[in-house]
Amino acid sequence: MDSMTEANITSSPPEANEAAAETAMETPIVDTELAQLNIRDQLRANSSFMKVMATLFHYGNQAMNAAQLVIAVRALNLLPLRGETPKSTIQGIISTSRKIARDLKIPDPFRIDKDGAGRQAKYAIADEIMNGVQAPEIKEIPDEPIILRPVEYGSSGYYANQHAKRQRKAPSLYSPSTKLRQKKKSRVTRTKKKDASENGGSDVEIESGDDDFE
Repeated sequence: MDSMTEANITSSPPEANEAAAETAMETPIVDTELAQLNIRDQLRANSSFMKVMATLFHYGNQAMNAAQLVIAVRALNLLPLRGETPKSTIQGIISTSRKIARDLKIPDPFRIDKDGAGRQAKYAIADEIMNGVQAPEIKEIPDEPIILRPVEYGSSGYYANQHAKRQRKAPSLYSPSTKLRQKKKSRVTRTKKKDASENGGSDVEIESGDDDFE
């Protein structure tokens, strides 16, 4: 064994090799070519469409709604369905392929069933596309774990803004009782000054400068 080969073997930690091996064992082998099915080349050119079809075929061609398809596609690790609207992504792939089929005047690649009171659409591979091929045994669709995220109130949140508005509100300095006390004080001051002037024999009337009683 030469030094370069030995360096390549020792460069990868055993934990990484074990994780890669576990991932390879957990992810099943899925036929994404579906050569035995009657799919036109124009539709086969869309790899996303083929992966949705491969998912349906792998799970025994059982009818699935968009939410179930998202879970099944993720379980097979076929499409990177990230973001907030993975169901819309799946529905967009299905709608695009159906439009292509209509434009080419070929059979619809999907069989659409209506399920429940809300008439929710469920999708399966159409019989014309299956072309007499027997689908694999029906497999159970795995459950997707529900992740609960705690609610966080940051400095830019609604409650922080409301608190800031309450802090910025200035207190009221005026009240009717305050004005009444000011008037009474002015009247008493004026009367005292007038009495003092009369007792001193002066003809000059001293006013307090308050014009409220003119």
